[in-house]
Amino acid sequence: MVGQDKEIWKLAEDASCNYLQNKGYVITARNYSCSFGEIDLVALKEQEIIFIEVKSRRNNMQSTFSSVSVRKRLKIIRTALHYIQENPQFENLCMRFDVIGLIYHQVSELFEIEHLPDAYRVDELEEYL
Repeated sequence: MVGQDKEIWKLAEDASCNYLQNKGYVITARNYSCSFGEIDLVALKEQEIIFIEVKSRRNNMQSTFSSVSVRKRLKIIRTALHYIQENPQFENLCMRFDVIGLIYHQVSELFEIEHLPDAYRVDELEEYL
């Protein structure tokens, strides 16, 4: 990732955290990684633990959401299961997988944010697990 893209990615992740916290989510981890993969954000809200993929683009929100491929979803699910193993205090919570899409508007230096709760489910991908 080149310097400017990396800087925008960091800003996008910060904007996502602020957005979620303003909606009542509690962030428990950022950039959690293990041998299975990485999860951008892990949050709690009510009785759910939510694993969130953050995608930032320069212009097309639809491409942001469609860029989370089946392969990427499987990596996130496996990583989420590992996270739960390492953090057994969350094992009785419902798991949810969200995607946050951000478009960076260079002129205003602001992000347009769309949150897609429950973007995919484990049972939709069971045949691949």
